[in-house]
Amino acid sequence: KDTYGQQVFSPEAVVQTMKLAHTMWEHAPNIIRVTVPRDGRLLVLGDTHGQLEDVLWIFFKYGVPSERNVYVFDGDIVDRGGHALEILLLLVALKRDDPKCVHIIRGNHEDETTCHMFGFRNELESKFGPSGAGGWILSMINTEVFPILPLAAVVSDEASRFKMCVLHGGIPVNVPGRNGPLLLDQLNALNRRLTTVQKDRSTMDDHVIFNVLWADPLKPGKDVNASSGRGNLFTEQDTLEFCRVNNLRALVRAHEPPSEGRGFEFLHGGKCITVFSASNYCGNYGNKGGVLICDGRSFGEHGPQPQEHMAPGWLKLSEALRAHCIFRTPASVRAQIAAQTESSDRPQAQVFQDVECYVMQLIVKHKQQLFWAFSEKDSQGNGKISRTCWKQTLASMLRDVPPVWDNLIEEWELEEPVLYVQFLHRFQIVGELKRPIDMFSAMSQLRVSISDIRADELLAGLDQDLSGTVDLQEFQQFINKWGIDIPHGQTAALYEALSLHSAGKRPVVEDILLGIALISKNPVAQPCGDAWMETAKVVGEEIAKSGQSLVSFFRRWDTDRSGFLSPTEVELALLKGLPSVGQQFSADQMQVLVHHMDAQGVANDRVSLIEFLRALGPRTLARDLSSALLGEVLKPVFQYRPTLEAIFQRLDPISSNEISLNQFIMGLDEMNR
Repeated sequence: KDTYGQQVFSPEAVVQTMKLAHTMWEHAPNIIRVTVPRDGRLLVLGDTHGQLEDVLWIFFKYGVPSERNVYVFDGDIVDRGGHALEILLLLVALKRDDPKCVHIIRGNHEDETTCHMFGFRNELESKFGPSGAGGWILSMINTEVFPILPLAAVVSDEASRFKMCVLHGGIPVNVPGRNGPLLLDQLNALNRRLTTVQKDRSTMDDHVIFNVLWADPLKPGKDVNASSGRGNLFTEQDTLEFCRVNNLRALVRAHEPPSEGRGFEFLHGGKCITVFSASNYCGNYGNKGGVLICDGRSFGEHGPQPQEHMAPGWLKLSEALRAHCIFRTPASVRAQIAAQTESSDRPQAQVFQDVECYVMQLIVKHKQQLFWAFSEKDSQGNGKISRTCWKQTLASMLRDVPPVWDNLIEEWELEEPVLYVQFLHRFQIVGELKRPIDMFSAMSQLRVSISDIRADELLAGLDQDLSGTVDLQEFQQFINKWGIDIPHGQTAALYEALSLHSAGKRPVVEDILLGIALISKNPVAQPCGDAWMETAKVVGEEIAKSGQSLVSFFRRWDTDRSGFLSPTEVELALLKGLPSVGQQFSADQMQVLVHHMDAQGVANDRVSLIEFLRALGPRTLARDLSSALLGEVLKPVFQYRPTLEAIFQRLDPISSNEISLNQFIMGLDEMNR
């Protein structure tokens, strides 16, 4: 930390350079107008994400910025990679010396909230320390630089024969209070000076700015109503209408890696062009980086032309830069050297652990959505999906992640098929506790503890006041009795999950016992195969159709009042209590069904109430309860942690890592809003 500040860039030099942004963009409009030089060219770059090697390689390959070789950086300069600060300093210094040579458009990562989460904060802290200049620099950039960056650029040739709009995300659709496509004049009239766009988007201004930075184009075969966890999806018709009303030939955007490892992608009949300039994204993607070249001699007729690159590693890059001065070596020679270097270079997986950590954070954040997505693929309802299905589901829901799923299957030792509830429960949010609380393991432990206990003892233990319902205190005492030691807050969350279908009322005893029997990190035991699990489910459904609860049915046919069902009592219950079902079973099949029930706990030739409920309970209820339990107590704070950290950073301008109690409360209030 000290070395960087003393030998590379001092904090004072960084701040002094970045404050030049005021003179560059303070009075700039939301949409800047850039003309392709007639005797030169203009290059549009997409996301670079802290990959300085890509920026330097692009300058080497295509020439340094100048009035005849103009660059437009279409956002997402920061986060992910480790050299976003150097890219920012380089671009600001270039623009200081030649204001027309470089233009920067704001991306969704040039945002106070986003860059707290995805790497820029960590980069600055690693270089200057978390409690000193790193926080000070971050706060200054977040509040004084990012909010004043333009939101878009209109690029045209001198005769305006070809005009295209360059923005980071895409076209806002379904704008509150407005019909029809967005007009650029409307975008130009908004107040862009926001430190973060991660907030309520019910107003026109907030909705528009958020989606200008976050929206994605609808791709073939995708559902326009599908939620991606990002901005809105815009269709080909949206693109055509946007271009028509604004007299544009094309929309250029960045924001996401194109398909099939390319550096660019044409969509919507060629009217929507995605460009992404970070090659081998995150050190693991293996993709090419792209640029769009607008040649002054042909742009008016043919529009932008894509080119691709693969930046070499630092050793080869430094060798090329030392051996061939970027300012003196002719462009033709540099192009030849670039071609030779790229043909021999291969991407290296440098930051797999960082990608893995990022994936784990996303799994925690989207755990409930992933649970339901996995459940929809689980046609048998047995808690299992194929590894192929696992990969496809994660890839479709966690779209920011490079294709590392095969690597993660190996790293996480996922077997075929994947037990998805067990998989999701691996990823826990751990507070400042002496030990982490694993709610699924706690529930499994409780179920095992009471799996061979008499029915009357269980019912009496839960319903101490004989009201027929269970309050939180009774539930707390019950789990404590069986040695389940979890904090009161987690107990309350567990109780709330088990009360899922109580319509706001106190849950009845039977609902609590059924929930305890069904929730587990492991699937229902299947000693007799999938078919008997399905058979047991049908038996449970028939009991429900008869107007009886599973608990009352169990107690009715416990004729010897032992608190258990013997094989004979199970057979009698099915033959007399459910004759339409029982008469379908032979004596041998009846024994197999009893064995399936008995295997859900302690196999001892008798069926306990918990074993009975676990075998016959509805699978849909098991899914509902598991999903509810996945909403851990600390999840809201984790999910909005970047927002909270950004707020606290703003309340702590000297980066002391301390705020007052009142400021802490103010921060929580602002996060909730």
